[in-house]
Amino acid sequence: MTRTTFAARMAPVAAAAIALTLVAAPAPLFAQAANDSGGAAQAMVPPEAEAFATKAAVSGLYEIEAGRIAAEKAKDPDVRAFGQQMVTDHSKADQELRQAAGVLQLPMATDAAHEALLKALRDAGDDFDKIYVQQQIDAHREAVELFTQFSTTGPNGTFRAFAAKTLPVLQMHQEMAGRLAEKVK
Repeated sequence: MTRTTFAARMAPVAAAAIALTLVAAPAPLFAQAANDSGGAAQAMVPPEAEAFATKAAVSGLYEIEAGRIAAEKAKDPDVRAFGQQMVTDHSKADQELRQAAGVLQLPMATDAAHEALLKALRDAGDDFDKIYVQQQIDAHREAVELFTQFSTTGPNGTFRAFAAKTLPVLQMHQEMAGRLAEKVK
């Protein structure tokens, strides 16, 4: 009678388990590939999807910071509450976007244009509420346009699904900002 070790008997099972794990692994596991410099290259994300994700990330980061400023600085309690809701809703959307992005590196800070808007909020005096609400109207108009276009014409995938899922929330924010504008004239 030939005796085999436990390791020898388990080798085929282990090999099958590893193969199954590789076949069933989520896409982000395979989203990196070696490039010429020996490092990892980002997954093959269509350029329009990467551009959408970058714009969505930057505008979302602006919304979070602008909302924080409004929650502290606004005089009207409805404007303060709206600011806090922007922090909550856009923080959640940012987490979902970054999860959808996988290994794609998204910006962690706003761009110069959004920094200028934030500076205007920080520097605003008694007219803060009007300035903030107008910025929100403009920002949500742009966001609704971006998300509408991408959710209907962007390449299928996680970013298109994210855009479609997030669009109704942005539309609600746009309506809320419009109502606030009437109040803080």
